[in-house]
Amino acid sequence: MSRPVLSLFGSAAPPVQQFPDVVRRAQAAGFDVCVGLTPTSARWLKSEVSLLEDLTGHPVRSEYKQPTEVDVWPKADVIMFAPVTFNSMNHWALGLTNHFVIGVVAEGIGKRIPTVAMPCVNAAYVQHPQFVRSLETLRNAGVSVLYGPGGFEPNEPGTGRPEGYPWHLPLAAAVRIVESAPLGSDHGIAGADRWNPVRTNRGLVPGPSRLLGRFVWIRVDQGAGSGACSCKAEEGVDAERRGVTTTPQMRAPDPASPP
Repeated sequence: MSRPVLSLFGSAAPPVQQFPDVVRRAQAAGFDVCVGLTPTSARWLKSEVSLLEDLTGHPVRSEYKQPTEVDVWPKADVIMFAPVTFNSMNHWALGLTNHFVIGVVAEGIGKRIPTVAMPCVNAAYVQHPQFVRSLETLRNAGVSVLYGPGGFEPNEPGTGRPEGYPWHLPLAAAVRIVESAPLGSDHGIAGADRWNPVRTNRGLVPGPSRLLGRFVWIRVDQGAGSGACSCKAEEGVDAERRGVTTTPQMRAPDPASPP
């Protein structure tokens, strides 16, 4: 039984230097991990690339492949993009795909690959009007952006603590996504058949596969602080047509005991 594939992407904010530990934590959660980096973060982690490749068994990528080259990564079941800088956030929202990582996550929207993103920006950057527009654009496109209460909250310039970056939040969100995948798939905790995502105010959330004969469309509302996640079936005509009857409740791990 194969493991679900997590594409772990990072841009050049200080928490990206913790990637070896993040890879280990994601693997402990059951993922097969592939690491992708923006050009600047790749330079920052130059001395760690060999370690990351040894840990994951996959090449670390920061550049587009040549047209004649085969894709060396397995197909992703979920993407986790963290940390996301102000620059990367805006490039992604505007569709400026000159960097490999941005190209993958931009295309991932169209491919409906469930994507969790968590910014790492200071309180000055978030005052720029483009940040608000980018946040709204990505959420409306189905990306689950963990920003604000229950997600990343910006610090004042020069006061950030990389060790305080809440990695447990995107990791827990990625686990919830694959645990919501259909039973009987060829993954241990994820579905091989593509999910049928719903657009919500927090992004696309997977429902069971067509193979199960019914659809469950989920709305996610995160609580403050602990990353609590209340999930319930959507109401209305579409929900009735799909035979939605369940209202499961889910909760992310407590921050005091990160996965």
